Formats: sequence, C-alpha cells, structure tokens
Amino acid sequence: MFLSLSKPAIMCRSPVSVWLLVLAVCVGGLWAQPRRIALCTNLTAATAEVLALGVERHSASALSLVNCVLVDPCSQENGAPLAPNTWTHVGALGLQEHGTPQVLDVHRNQHSLEYAQVPQGILLETCQPDFSLFRERGEWQCNPDERARVSVSGACPSTERHSILDCIHPVQFDATRVPVTQHTFPASVFGNANAACTGESPPMIEFLCEQLRGAEPLYTYAAAALGSTQLVRFSFEAPWGCFSHATLPASQYAHPETPNKPVECAPVNGAVFVKSLEACHFECDIHHTPAGGACTRICGEVVSEQCEFREHAVETCSNQHLSHFRCSPCQYVAGQQALPWSAASPAACESTDCPAGTSGSDGICSPCNPNTRSAAGSALCVPCEYGFFSAEGSAECQPCFSEAIIPSCPEGQQGFADVQGIDGYFAQYPDDKYSLSPRKNMFEFCHAQGVCLPCQPGHYEEFQECVPCPFAHYQPHFQAAHCFQCALGQNTSRTGAEAESECRCQPGFE
Repeated sequence: MFLSLSKPAIMCRSPVSVWLLVLAVCVGGLWAQPRRIALCTNLTAATAEVLALGVERHSASALSLVNCVLVDPCSQENGAPLAPNTWTHVGALGLQEHGTPQVLDVHRNQHSLEYAQVPQGILLETCQPDFSLFRERGEWQCNPDERARVSVSGACPSTERHSILDCIHPVQFDATRVPVTQHTFPASVFGNANAACTGESPPMIEFLCEQLRGAEPLYTYAAAALGSTQLVRFSFEAPWGCFSHATLPASQYAHPETPNKPVECAPVNGAVFVKSLEACHFECDIHHTPAGGACTRICGEVVSEQCEFREHAVETCSNQHLSHFRCSPCQYVAGQQALPWSAASPAACESTDCPAGTSGSDGICSPCNPNTRSAAGSALCVPCEYGFFSAEGSAECQPCFSEAIIPSCPEGQQGFADVQGIDGYFAQYPDDKYSLSPRKNMFEFCHAQGVCLPCQPGHYEEFQECVPCPFAHYQPHFQAAHCFQCALGQNTSRTGAEAESECRCQPGFE
C-alpha cells in the first residue's frame, strides 16, 4: 500500500484532465512507505472503490490493491523478476487473473494488466504482445502498432499534490472512457453541490467544486472486456534513481525512500556540507560561527589568516581556533632586508642588514651589478676602481689580470694581460686618429683575463708580437702580418712608416 502524495505531470488545479477531474483530491506531504510499483487487474472494481470513498478517505492508503503485485523498482524485493528497461510478461510476475479466462484469437486472455500505481520518478510502459511472433518464435515483443502501447509518468505517490485517481491509472490501450455525472457520487462524497460550493467550504470540497464547474464533461475508465495488455517495463525519469547516502556528495540529499532524486543544497558562505539523506546539513568552518541558519565570519572584515611578506598586522582578531589579521605594507630603512612575517609578533616590521654585495630598498636586497661592490647594510653599490673588476653580487673588487696569462691571438694581433700594456697600446694615438677609444673596455678585458689587439698601422705581427716595419717599408692598415716595400731606390726616414708617401728617393735616384 501507498500513502499518496504528488505529481508534476497532473497538478492540482490544472486544466481539465480526464480522470483528475473525477473526485480529484489534493494531498501534500512525504511518503511514509516504500515507493513501489503496483501492477493490478480489475480496474472496474478499483474505480468503483474510489467513487464510493468519502472525501476524508481519499488517500492512496485507502485503496485495497486487490489483485495486484507490488514491485520495488530499486531492491526488487519479493523476488519479482522486473528489471529496469526490460520488457517482461506480467504472467512472470505472479499477477493473479480475475474472472473467467477469455479467449482472444487463439491466445488466452490471462494476466491482462488493467491499471497501475506508479510512483513519481518512474516511467511505466505497457503494450499488447505481438502474438504472431510469440506463436512463431516463442518470443515476447510488443505489437509494432504504436497504438497498442501506453506510457504512464509516475504520480502516485509523489512529492507534490496529486489526485487519488492517479493511483489507479489505466494501462490498457483499449480501456473504455466512461462519462461520469454528479449523481454518480454518493452523498458521502459530495452531498448537495449547490450547498457545498459556497466559497467557504473546506479546501478539498472547494477544489471539487472548481472541477465540477468546468466546461468539459468528467470521465473515468472501465477495463476492456478482452484486454490483452501483457508486457510491461519501467525506467527512471531523470534525475530520479535509487540514490543512497554513499552515492550522493555532501552537497546533495535525497529522501531515504526510493526511487528518489538528488537535491542540490543552496550554497552557504563559510559552510562545510555534511552527508545527509534527510536535508541539506552543514557545519560552519573554523572561520565562521552559526547564526540564524547561516554562517557568519567570526572576525568580520578581518579576514587574512596571515600577512604577506613586507606586511604587518594593524588589527588582530583571535578565537579558540586561529587568529585573523588586517594587514598593511611595512616601511623599511634603506640598506635593510625585510624578515618574514611572524604570528608571534604580527604587528612588527622586522628587518636586518642587507648582506655585503647587495643594496637594499623597500626591504628588498638586490645583488650589486658587475664591476660594483658594497659592504653589509649598504643602500647603494659603488663602482670598482680603475684596474679592478668584480662579478655580480660582490662585496670586494679584485685586480685585473691577477693570473697574467697572455692569450694566444690570431694572425695580425698581439695579446695583452696587463693594464699598463693595454693603456700603452691605446696611448699611442692621443689624438684618437683611428677612433680607437670606443674599442677600449677595460672591464671587459679584465673579465676575459686578457685581450687580443690588432697590430697598428706601421706595424706587423711576428711571433705573436707587433713590431715596427723596417726602413724602406710601410703598412697603412691594422692587423697586418707583413709590411709593404717601397719602390726601388726609395727609403723611409724611420721604422714604423704608416703610408707610402713616407717612401723617399735616395740620393742618385730620381
């Protein structure tokens, strides 16, 4: 048996619908018993029983459900072999026939299904078998004619209002629709209509009055004399199913009785949902406290669990679990390095001297650039003296070419690994005749531990050294490996001549 309740498909106070209009009594609430599918014969007797009930007894629990087999769609108790999405012959369910078996074609009219109680969330389908196929192959399949099928979207019991007639839903494709007049109802059901429909009657009576005033006639159903609805199957309508505590996340719940559907819990700020089948149950996290069915922050706008680097707490709020802070940037002396924030002294901006080789600003120490140095606690890095150099982040500068290794150079170049030698090379051209000054980068030479410089004009390379061109020779180019000879009878006035014009005729030559 069921305690009736529910259905979106046939709502109370909806437009006229054939048998919701017949004594439709709205009931609300929750199921008290398992939500089983009732597959029954003897629709005529069940309809008569409903029509004979007084209004106060119009609940599904008032139906006797004689000649029915009850199937739990989730656990399938009582050994009923009805599986989801599988066509099954009602004879296999132990459904009892009523009356004398009738002869239909050559197949006996046994176990013909006439009506069903279908709980919300279940789609029940019934059909007439294809008897020809059964005779040929012994297989049960539906008649291919779609008119021989009936679909019932569950409405008894339901989580919403529903009519008691939803609990005796006809499932025969050839059931007979029978008009019903007011005089069909016994006095215990409705009494004097004119006297009852006053606008001050109980809600159930007023609902019946509204339906009775409808323009369309009222109908109920009678079973077909030679009914042949014998195949049945069911499926779950989304989002319904057989949900349990284990299959639902903490943010959902569903009624313990199945079939049921998951219900999403409304978000609650600061809440942690706990699994429950009855309702959305939550507990406030450690940052919040229960207040009026919600969670309120313990410390209001003081929300930080800790201050960031280079911040300190300007406001603190503590409870038994932890402390919250409102933070603000720190101010630091130049040359100081910020220390990590500590909950032990949340309001302090602690710092220490920047290490040697760095400079400090706004609590951050940055490495000195190459060729600069600094002592501990310095706000700035200072350049290295001439002839000295340093790597990045150095506390001291070191002399250039400390190892004094002369590099091996390509043809036409000479190697230098001393400051004086390099200065002497560039000093040969004080007027910067050949624009050599931009090529001089002592820091670069120091980091490379030496430099190869091209032999100047008037010179050539010999055995890795630049030597002056001899008399009667000249060289106008850099990086030469030999000198040009003057013409026959010509000589130069000096060694290291740079131009051909320095070649002069010797006495006796013209």
